[in-house]
Amino acid sequence: MRVKITPSGMLSFGDLPLWKGARSEQARAIPLPFNLIWDERGFLSQSLELDVNAKILSSYGEDSYEHLTQPPGESAWSNKLGDQRLEFLSRHCSLEGKSLLEIGAGSLYIGEQLINSSGVSDYVAIDPTLRGIKSETRNLEVIPEYYSSEVIEGRKFDTILAFHCLEHVMDPVDFLKSIRMSLGGSDSRLVLSVPNVSYDLTHGNLNPFIHEHISYFTESSAINVFEQAGFKTVALETQSNTISCVLEPADEKSCKDGRLECENLEVLAEKINSNILNIKDAFKADIEQGKKIAIHGINPGVTNLFYLMGVSDTSNIYLFDGDKSKVGKYLSFFQNPIIHSSDPKYREMDEVFVAVTAFFDEIKSDLFQFHDFSNDEIKRLCSI
Repeated sequence: MRVKITPSGMLSFGDLPLWKGARSEQARAIPLPFNLIWDERGFLSQSLELDVNAKILSSYGEDSYEHLTQPPGESAWSNKLGDQRLEFLSRHCSLEGKSLLEIGAGSLYIGEQLINSSGVSDYVAIDPTLRGIKSETRNLEVIPEYYSSEVIEGRKFDTILAFHCLEHVMDPVDFLKSIRMSLGGSDSRLVLSVPNVSYDLTHGNLNPFIHEHISYFTESSAINVFEQAGFKTVALETQSNTISCVLEPADEKSCKDGRLECENLEVLAEKINSNILNIKDAFKADIEQGKKIAIHGINPGVTNLFYLMGVSDTSNIYLFDGDKSKVGKYLSFFQNPIIHSSDPKYREMDEVFVAVTAFFDEIKSDLFQFHDFSNDEIKRLCSI
């Protein structure tokens, strides 16, 4: 299956499988339409039909829904990511005595840490997945709803956190404008993070394309959106595949109507199609020779790739991941359960394809050290 440019200029994948994460039992993939456009305000966006969006939102509410990355507090890996957010906050924000709102919290890990160690006066965590969760920490309030100014009843906060939220909303500019109205005080700040798709767009990588992510950002397009919503960027750090920022409300006169040069979607389509063909040929040759293939890292790019390649026999393909919470579970299209990356079975593999390209060098180093693979046996899954 090839991705293509439609007569209207849209990049069409046809369908992509709805991300369901690692499941306790094998399950069929649910294909839904997936198309990308260049939003006239300067960022890449899904062209999303309302009925498709309804199905995506419905999947969030399922008991079996699994986050793309588990929220802090759920696993050692997610705790590491949560600690990185706390470190970013400590470098750029003074929080003692401040009131905080965390949008899309996912857990109470960040809030409890900040109240206990940073002198935060009061903390509100808002996220529909927090239903049934109550905090025993003083001054920590839970609102199990989607964020809106109406839900928080017009309250104002000194600092608002929105880690990996902006990519999920239908209109990121309007969403940021709403947050701006919820900030109070002369030194109020918004701290947020978004996935950085610069590498993926350059290399035709399928990893970022997931139905629940509606908008896609590079550093320049993210800053452009911030400015249109009335914010100025006072700190920005890019680590792995994440852009982390501290924003302050800007003077209304300095707000921009920003336009960026359109990403060349035809070039992106060509790169994606070339990668799919090359990877399919490589897998076919390995399977014909009876080789055992390892795919390291569980993410949407893996299910997207196998759906578009149309590969049905995966008996010689093994999935490995460093997150222990995924071990023994299944990913759509794959016959074998997920194995932990420390398992001795890894040494039986003839070739390794790393799917989580943001951590390629780190994973490659570990494979050299613990499983004695050679350089030629380890490849990036997105660019063979």
